[in-house]
Amino acid sequence: MSNTVAIIQARMSSIRLPGKSLKMISGKPNILRVIERIKRSEKINDLWVACSNKESDNILYDYIKSIGINCFRGSMNDVLSRYLEVSKLSKADNIVRITGDCPLIDPTIIDKVIEKYFIDKTDYTSNTIHRTFPDGLDVEVFSYDALREADKFSKISFMREHVTPYIHGKLEKKIPSGNFKRSQLINSYDYSKHRWTLDQKEDLQFIESIYNKLNDLCSWLEVIELINRNPNLTKVNSHIKHNEGSKLKDY
Repeated sequence: MSNTVAIIQARMSSIRLPGKSLKMISGKPNILRVIERIKRSEKINDLWVACSNKESDNILYDYIKSIGINCFRGSMNDVLSRYLEVSKLSKADNIVRITGDCPLIDPTIIDKVIEKYFIDKTDYTSNTIHRTFPDGLDVEVFSYDALREADKFSKISFMREHVTPYIHGKLEKKIPSGNFKRSQLINSYDYSKHRWTLDQKEDLQFIESIYNKLNDLCSWLEVIELINRNPNLTKVNSHIKHNEGSKLKDY
């Protein structure tokens, strides 16, 4: 039986929002909110957190272990190697990549991406290449074989830090990419203008305001409805550019 493992990459040493993995959001640490939501998935068999082996992540590691979640520690910047090691330890056939700055990640979207991955029989499926979902609901699913190939051919630091450039191929005109079968989950309406990721203090203010008005496991569509009724909620972080930390600038 195929083993599908979710791996959350997380760290405490964010430059733009130090300590963000354990920042409190309406009474709960950010990483706990991410974990609680992923655990609602019906298609994930196992869940791991992959943090760094730097001293700054000691507190994060201790917290993850205290709540009974598997946690692996590896290279700070070579995040790809962290994913590979967790995949080996967990005997993963398929990997679900979710970053620890997505406290509004939605299990229904996770499951739809996984379902599409299996139906389309791809090496890689996501909702991130052609974006129609809010930033902060990002889900990537790929095979263990694709990850092993990425490890072999991802030679530059950008590729290893961001894990999947070799697999998704979006930057193939600038950096190497593999010959993989890929597919995308596309929403019928484009909500990509929304920013729900946790990267700066204004994002924290926005996400806290959502949790203060909705329940802990609110769906992404409930958040959309809330914003439609209260458009001023988004003003606090609307000036921040999307995916600022993952731009290919030097290659």
